[in-house]
Amino acid sequence: MRSFLQGRGLVNKGIRQTLLNEPERFLAYNNGITATASHVEFTHAGPTGSRLIHRLHDLQIVNGGQTTASLHHAHARDRADIERVQVQMKLTVVSPERLQDIVPEISRYSNTQNKVTVVDFSSNHPFHVAVEKVTRSLWAPANDGSGQETRWFYERARGQYADALARERTPAGQRRFKLIHPTSQKFTKSDAAKYLNSWQQLPHLVSRGAEKNFYAFMTAMGDDVLEVDSTLCQRLIATAILFRATDRVIAEQQFGGYKINIVTYTVAKLAQATNRRIDLDRIWREQTLTLALTSALRELCVPVHQVIARPLRGTNVGEWAKQPDCWEQVCEVAWAPSEDLVQELTHNATEVAAAERAISDSSIVGAAAAVPAPVWFALAAWARDSQNLAPWQRQLASNVGRYLNNDWPLSEKQATQAVRVLDEARQLGFRATPG
Repeated sequence: MRSFLQGRGLVNKGIRQTLLNEPERFLAYNNGITATASHVEFTHAGPTGSRLIHRLHDLQIVNGGQTTASLHHAHARDRADIERVQVQMKLTVVSPERLQDIVPEISRYSNTQNKVTVVDFSSNHPFHVAVEKVTRSLWAPANDGSGQETRWFYERARGQYADALARERTPAGQRRFKLIHPTSQKFTKSDAAKYLNSWQQLPHLVSRGAEKNFYAFMTAMGDDVLEVDSTLCQRLIATAILFRATDRVIAEQQFGGYKINIVTYTVAKLAQATNRRIDLDRIWREQTLTLALTSALRELCVPVHQVIARPLRGTNVGEWAKQPDCWEQVCEVAWAPSEDLVQELTHNATEVAAAERAISDSSIVGAAAAVPAPVWFALAAWARDSQNLAPWQRQLASNVGRYLNNDWPLSEKQATQAVRVLDEARQLGFRATPG
């Protein structure tokens, strides 16, 4: 059995939080334990003579050691009240002479089922349901001269693409499905989080892996779900095209490793250096990047790679890419878009609106709106990474950034609290380079 993993992992953190804050829901949230015994003694109790377990012989927990240890530590160290906690148990009765043969097999099969990830649990979130609904009827322009429009297939739940293909029962139907939904245009929820967090200048989160990045993405979204329409989905797909094109450009450079880190940092640096004025609508219309943009990526990825490949303080490259300090170093890279690319940039309506609010409104709302959205996102990421500030303060910073990105008005209460949070964070050492 594994030793107790403390509260570092997402699962054990979730167990601890449930025990401390919602003990009555532990049964609903936890998978329980799997155990074996050589013999069970029963008794009867109550007016109905209910049959109850009286004694278990040779009880052995086969799967669920982390659950058991978490219960013990929450009670002993955190003084959690576990009186209302219920734990389900699957009990298998095995004769003593077969324990040595059966128990290892039960343990092995209990731990080799298909993994259910945080990504899987979010399949029914309103944002993902809405993106799936819109993209299923969204035709992408043809870019190969054939005139054949296609669709980008958003796989909200794992295996949806394969299921949809299987429903086409004839070879001709399956060929037609693949023609309309090319496998190259399939993307998942974790892919979307990767594209958007790169574009939102959070490459250190993307570098932590698909599941951790997705968890951060969903945490930042909270309950404040964006209105999903065709424009939002078109721009989401445009970020996918940008990310994948960047991946191809960097593959050509043969840097020798850490490609995903270089890709996400290059996209984030491009967004920062252009104030996110890359024309996503044009990328959607043309379903590809312009020559000027492709050349910019080819040029930009070289200094980005140099920063990633030279960690500070002797950290290894993989761990270095996960740190906010790495992103700060990339932000300091001196790079400017070429004249050709400058001609293609759009006006950033969010920045213009924020500037206008700051000029016309000297109130606290104007002060909060004058801080660029990337700074608010960086503040939320820094607070999560450093465990500074309260959860509601981290969420507030993320929400303010999202409001500014979408040109939504901030309330006076939001702005007042946000400015206080920013001041507190600065006193605790927060630094950010505006994107």
